[in-house]
Amino acid sequence: MKDASSVGSDFDVYAKHWKSSEMGLEVGGDAEGIKTVDSEEVKRAGDEWGAQQQLLAIYKPLFEKYIPNGDANFLEIGPGGGRASECVISLLDERLKDYQAIDVSREYVKVAQERVGDRVHFNIIDKVDLSALPADHFDFCLAQSSWSHINLYDQLRYLRELRRIMKVGAPVTVIGQFIVGLGDDWTWNRIRNRIEKQESGRRGIFHEVIGVSMLAEFLTRFGYTIDIIFRNGFVARSGGPEADKLTISEPISFPYAPSLFGLFTGELETFTLPASPK
Repeated sequence: MKDASSVGSDFDVYAKHWKSSEMGLEVGGDAEGIKTVDSEEVKRAGDEWGAQQQLLAIYKPLFEKYIPNGDANFLEIGPGGGRASECVISLLDERLKDYQAIDVSREYVKVAQERVGDRVHFNIIDKVDLSALPADHFDFCLAQSSWSHINLYDQLRYLRELRRIMKVGAPVTVIGQFIVGLGDDWTWNRIRNRIEKQESGRRGIFHEVIGVSMLAEFLTRFGYTIDIIFRNGFVARSGGPEADKLTISEPISFPYAPSLFGLFTGELETFTLPASPK
């Protein structure tokens, strides 16, 4: 399990040598593997992880649901090369009162700054420390394709720290988490791909994997209200800085849909996990 500083150094290397890797645009995957195509959209490090048009289609209804009016203080965790940041700016534009981003890689932040300029304030950290950010401040938190690169314990530290700086009820949205327990090949492909790289001695980037029941319990114990868990992420609303639920006396119920779009269409199935034994 890697800490933030070593993950940051891995991404520094990745960003520096990205141009020589001839990356293609990732367009999905199945039991046979991850699919990529040649595309002019892949111009900067991080672009290979999906088309911006797909992100825009996801973010537009998210923002309409959770920040429909007025100015917004926005937080992004792990912006990488700024692929998602650019989409956020294009959709919210002048409504962005304060846009803060947290990353562990200086080289990736350079790529993002070339892309978005001074529209985003970047905070480079080497451990989970959000003490420089104001309390009860942010209206929306996004982690696009970054959460799976954070080790499990640091994910929990983020969930704890985020409760202090997010406004009560503000959503934390994670897209690109590797979740097993849903019978989906998307995560399994990445586990298998990582194993193959390790066995062949190829350098890779750290990936964390979590089970769906673990994720639901973690969010509940940290006092979040789960709006949806889907095949590769979640949307959960902060309960505030003192919202710990160290014991769970009742079953945990949460909405699930294969896609995040289930949140907007109402096509949600309720999963229920048993309570902790007394």
